[in-house]
Amino acid sequence: CDDAPTGGTFEQRVADLDTLLADAVRSELEADVPLGTQLSGGIDSGVVTAMAAQAREAQVRTFTVFFRGRAADERPEARQVAERYGAEIHEIELVADRFVDLLPDLTWHLDEPMNHPNSAALYGLCKEAKRDVTVLLSGDGPDELLGGYERHGTALRTLAVSDRVPGALRSAFRRLPRLRLQGRGEPLERALRGDRDELLLQSSAYVMPWEVAALGLRGDAVGES
Repeated sequence: CDDAPTGGTFEQRVADLDTLLADAVRSELEADVPLGTQLSGGIDSGVVTAMAAQAREAQVRTFTVFFRGRAADERPEARQVAERYGAEIHEIELVADRFVDLLPDLTWHLDEPMNHPNSAALYGLCKEAKRDVTVLLSGDGPDELLGGYERHGTALRTLAVSDRVPGALRSAFRRLPRLRLQGRGEPLERALRGDRDELLLQSSAYVMPWEVAALGLRGDAVGES
């Protein structure tokens, strides 16, 4: 938000983030309809559930979608959070046949081909949760905001490499025409040119600038400069 505090120590920033998150969750709880949380085994939805339970007198309802099989079943971790905060537990199984049945409706709602299988799981969860609640709080988004994906780490490591290049060389490199590199070379070129914001934004993209160029589309549509 525009009035969010800046500066200070790492510990102060952690405390500020905790306050902002708690305020955001508390504001979403001001509803005259039944509500709950989407609870996976991850940190993000666990934090939202914990804060909702601490801010709400009534018992929080949690909804967890799962697939059979150890690799994809996050119920043990979700139960741990729900039980710790006295939340009501709802577990929704998504089986293979049902997954396929969801695809036509899901594609229609997305208005585009599905780019992530989690979309089907969330859609199935929401359809079932609608029987009990009208509002669902989720933990989607923090990875993008806080750089929680491996691709964000790759971007930061690329910046670290470019920072070791002497400033005079980086200045000279910026005066050269763009090399139009592809693959791993393209992010490094951005870093050396000082395009830090574009590099971090590109780390969340599904289609790279050179792939757009290969389709004959304008590069500036995806942040080329």
